[in-house]
Amino acid sequence: MLYKNMIQILSETKDLLLTGHVEPDGDSVGSLLGIYHAFDGKNKGWQMVLRDEVPENLRFLQDWNLIKKPSNLTIKPSAILLVDCSDIKRAGEEWLLSYYEEKIPCYVIDHHPSDVSTGDFSLVEIEAAATAEIVAAMIEEMGIELDREQATCLYTAIVSDTGCFRYLNTTPRSMQLCAKYLALGIDLEPIRIRLFEDRSFTNMRILSAAINSLQVSTDGMLAWMFVDQATMQKYQAGPGDCTSIVNFSLAVEGVKIGLFFEEYMNDVKVSLRSRRGYSVNDIAAAFGGGGHVMAAGCRVKGNLATVMPQILQAFKDKLK
Repeated sequence: MLYKNMIQILSETKDLLLTGHVEPDGDSVGSLLGIYHAFDGKNKGWQMVLRDEVPENLRFLQDWNLIKKPSNLTIKPSAILLVDCSDIKRAGEEWLLSYYEEKIPCYVIDHHPSDVSTGDFSLVEIEAAATAEIVAAMIEEMGIELDREQATCLYTAIVSDTGCFRYLNTTPRSMQLCAKYLALGIDLEPIRIRLFEDRSFTNMRILSAAINSLQVSTDGMLAWMFVDQATMQKYQAGPGDCTSIVNFSLAVEGVKIGLFFEEYMNDVKVSLRSRRGYSVNDIAAAFGGGGHVMAAGCRVKGNLATVMPQILQAFKDKLK
């Protein structure tokens, strides 16, 4: 019933504003594009908007360049659709508030567990490996035949959030859907390379600095790395150059929770990862962020000297 209700909403809504969470990933971008094409967004006057740039490694997806920045929005939205997040704060609240305060309808399609939802109608499946699985289920409900490029968007979204089927959120449905998309002849080579292999030269330099900063708690369960603002400036690095570095904090044998801190001018970005049985999204949420049980993040006002001790203490208390 929820699928049918959301399908009806999307089928009938014109001038829809579609957006996703800040610092978009493969699921956010792939699901946005999947919905836009499946529901003929172009002919309905829909616009896709993200606060932050589409990551370089996702720019092989067809029509990624249709995703605008907030300053380039050219429609007066009749409604908002939050994709891959359920709270306007995760989408970059400041630019959305003016629309939200006008009381226009707000809808949600998401798979993240959350205590907060700003949607008038929400389709949330926390058992789904990716939001793209929910989008795919709606497309199947409608009987729509995908072309190869559209299937590539959804395949990319699912393999991105499952770590190419390595993460514990992988489900039989994940693999069944992707098998179906493979049968349409999608090209696996650019997806694998762009998502899991390519690293910029700057990323490698930041990775080197991060590994040199690696520390492990005395019980061996918590590991953390950081790069300070001086290092970021030295290599002219930005958030996109720090992609997936946090994963190396879990490579130390016995570590259950890994953290990576990036220091910027006014705040610190914190990436969090964990092994089975150890959640990180609760602490991310406590510091204004969110994400998955074993992969989450937040941005905290301050610098490394003030932020890092707070986050570390929160996790040390948790591990006790």
